[in-house]
Amino acid sequence: MDKNDFERFVLDNGKDILRFCIMTAGDKESGCELYQNTMLKLMEKLTKVMRFYTKKIRNELAPDPW
Repeated sequence: MDKNDFERFVLDNGKDILRFCIMTAGDKESGCELYQNTMLKLMEKLTKVMRFYTKKIRNELAPDPW
């Protein structure tokens, strides 16, 4: 998932996720904060996963000779 895919995900699902966060938190301000934290955590996790798989693919295509 690259930046464009993430943006597409947010455009397609962001309103529903925000609505869920507001319902879960109980008020709009807390819900918006929960939404921001959730999206930030999602982006961090996706970045970590992409780095892992990129490294794994590189190692499979050109293994370290040592």
